[in-house]
Amino acid sequence: MRKDTKNMLGQRFGLWLVISYAGAKRWTLLCECGAIKEVAGADLRRRGSCAGGCQCRASVALRFWSKVDKTDACWSWTGSKNDDGYGRFRGSNRSLMSAHRWAWLDSGGEIPPDHELDHLCRNRACVRPSHLEIVTHKENVHRGDMPSILVSRGYPAAPRV
Repeated sequence: MRKDTKNMLGQRFGLWLVISYAGAKRWTLLCECGAIKEVAGADLRRRGSCAGGCQCRASVALRFWSKVDKTDACWSWTGSKNDDGYGRFRGSNRSLMSAHRWAWLDSGGEIPPDHELDHLCRNRACVRPSHLEIVTHKENVHRGDMPSILVSRGYPAAPRV
C-alpha cells in the first residue's frame, strides 16, 4: 500500500466512509445505510460524494431530510427551488421532482392520476406532509384564488411565499 493511501482510510465523502484500500487505486466504501461499494479513487470527490452514490431508499431519504428546516409550523425546503418557489429534488432515479411531492410519497402517501398536492399553509417551500392535501387542479387553482377557505380550516392567512 502506498504511503498516501493510508490517509484516505476513515475519511467521509457524503454518506460514504472509506473502510479499506482495494488495490489498483480503488477503495471500498460503506454507506450510512449499510451498503458497501468499491470505487476508483478519482471518483471519491466527484460532486462532493462518491460517484454514482448510494441510491438506496435510506440514503436518498437522509439526503432529502437533511435539506429540510423543521419548525413547529412549516418544514421549509432549504435546497434548490424553481422560479415559483417550489423545492426541487433528485430522487433515487435521478429525475427532478417537486420536494413537497417527494416528501408526500416518502411519508407513504399516494397521488392519484389527475390530482396534485395543495399547500394548505400557502408556503410553497413547505414539505410537511400534514400541510399538504390531494386535490384536483381545479380545486388547487380555486384555493389559490380564495385563501379564506384555508383560513376557515385554521391555517393563517398569508400570501403565497
